[in-house]
Amino acid sequence: MMDTIEWWPMKSKQKIVWVQFQLISEIILSAIHHIHN
Repeated sequence: MMDTIEWWPMKSKQKIVWVQFQLISEIILSAIHHIHN
């Protein structure tokens, strides 16, 4: 495992992207649920 200082910005950026992706998928799932009901 490379744990250099250079890796930290990438890791945090990936985490932000993943959180955004989860939020978007949650919104889409809730929207689909509302459409079906």
